[in-house]
Amino acid sequence: MSIQKKKMAAMAAVLFHLQAAEELHETSLPGSGTQHPSSASPSMWNHSSNQAQMMMRNLIQMRMVPGLKG
Repeated sequence: MSIQKKKMAAMAAVLFHLQAAEELHETSLPGSGTQHPSSASPSMWNHSSNQAQMMMRNLIQMRMVPGLKG
Protein backbone atom coordinates (compact mmCIF):
# COMPACT_ATOMS: atom_id res chain seq x y z
CA MET A 1 0.00 0.00 0.00
CA SER A 2 1.38 3.39 -0.94
CA ILE A 3 2.11 6.11 1.60
CA GLN A 4 -0.55 8.38 0.05
CA LYS A 5 -3.25 5.72 0.54
CA LYS A 6 -2.17 5.17 4.15
CA LYS A 7 -2.38 8.89 4.84
CA MET A 8 -5.84 9.13 3.31
CA ALA A 9 -7.06 6.12 5.32
CA ALA A 10 -5.70 7.58 8.55
CA MET A 11 -7.34 10.97 7.91
CA ALA A 12 -10.66 9.31 7.08
CA ALA A 13 -10.50 7.26 10.29
CA VAL A 14 -9.78 10.34 12.41
CA LEU A 15 -12.60 12.33 10.79
CA PHE A 16 -15.03 9.43 11.24
CA HIS A 17 -14.06 9.13 14.91
CA LEU A 18 -14.52 12.88 15.50
CA GLN A 19 -17.91 12.86 13.78
CA ALA A 20 -19.07 9.86 15.84
CA ALA A 21 -17.90 11.50 19.08
CA GLU A 22 -19.70 14.73 18.19
CA GLU A 23 -22.94 12.89 17.43
CA LEU A 24 -22.66 10.98 20.70
CA HIS A 25 -22.11 14.22 22.60
CA GLU A 26 -25.14 15.86 20.96
CA THR A 27 -27.42 12.93 21.77
CA SER A 28 -26.28 12.79 25.39
CA LEU A 29 -27.21 16.43 26.09
CA PRO A 30 -30.59 16.99 27.77
CA GLY A 31 -33.06 18.56 25.35
CA SER A 32 -31.84 19.47 21.89
CA GLY A 33 -28.23 20.47 21.40
CA THR A 34 -28.94 23.23 18.89
CA GLN A 35 -31.05 25.52 21.08
CA HIS A 36 -29.34 28.28 23.03
CA PRO A 37 -30.70 29.67 26.26
CA SER A 38 -32.54 32.93 25.72
CA SER A 39 -30.30 35.69 27.01
CA ALA A 40 -28.75 38.87 25.66
CA SER A 41 -25.17 37.81 26.25
CA PRO A 42 -24.51 35.77 23.05
CA SER A 43 -25.50 38.62 20.75
CA MET A 44 -23.53 41.07 22.89
CA TRP A 45 -20.41 38.91 22.62
CA ASN A 46 -20.89 38.44 18.87
CA HIS A 47 -21.22 42.17 18.37
CA SER A 48 -18.19 42.87 20.52
CA SER A 49 -16.12 40.29 18.66
CA ASN A 50 -17.13 41.62 15.25
CA GLN A 51 -16.36 45.16 16.34
CA ALA A 52 -12.91 44.17 17.61
CA GLN A 53 -12.12 42.36 14.35
CA MET A 54 -13.13 45.39 12.28
CA MET A 55 -10.97 47.67 14.42
CA MET A 56 -7.94 45.38 14.02
CA ARG A 57 -8.43 45.21 10.24
CA ASN A 58 -8.67 48.98 10.09
CA LEU A 59 -5.42 49.34 12.07
CA ILE A 60 -3.67 46.84 9.79
CA GLN A 61 -4.90 48.66 6.68
CA MET A 62 -3.69 52.02 8.01
CA ARG A 63 -0.29 50.46 8.67
CA MET A 64 0.01 48.81 5.26
CA VAL A 65 -1.07 51.77 3.13
CA PRO A 66 1.27 54.73 3.56
CA GLY A 67 -0.52 58.05 3.88
CA LEU A 68 -3.86 56.52 4.85
CA LYS A 69 -5.18 58.11 8.00
CA GLY A 70 -8.63 57.28 9.31
